[in-house]
Amino acid sequence: MTDVQHLPLRDIHLPEAVSWWPPGLGWWLLPPLLGALLWVVWRLGRYWRLRRRAGALRRAALWELDAVEADYRASGDARLALAAISVLLKRFALSIAPRSQVAALTGQRWLQWLRQRCDAPVFAGPATTALLEQPYQPDPQLDVTVLLAECRALVVSARAEAADAT
Repeated sequence: MTDVQHLPLRDIHLPEAVSWWPPGLGWWLLPPLLGALLWVVWRLGRYWRLRRRAGALRRAALWELDAVEADYRASGDARLALAAISVLLKRFALSIAPRSQVAALTGQRWLQWLRQRCDAPVFAGPATTALLEQPYQPDPQLDVTVLLAECRALVVSARAEAADAT
């Protein structure tokens, strides 16, 4: 056997304790990423709430148009149907746009606003005359079913404004 020579070795040294400051890069990126994620979730939630509200408004307006049509078929009173349609259109407009934009509109400005709000071509023919002049006639001469069809097209394709979230 050979003699083992003993070398002067030092004892095992542990590394220094890990400091809590400064944090690593991931900890610096975490707050902005969480903030961005929360903002995206908030915007998506707001979008879906507005979309659901707009769908409910459309369904309610379409239901009321069906009721106006049923009343017209039962009574045959075009003047009553025209008055109900005018009120319904104004209420629907007030629900999809700020009151300051809609409440004071009358005549051609009212019809222009309705046309601009809608993606479908509406109120271009006899319906224009019906909405502007016929309510003041003692015996209006109009085709209520055509007017109701144009109103339905308006309700289905009307664009709501972002300001209606409040």
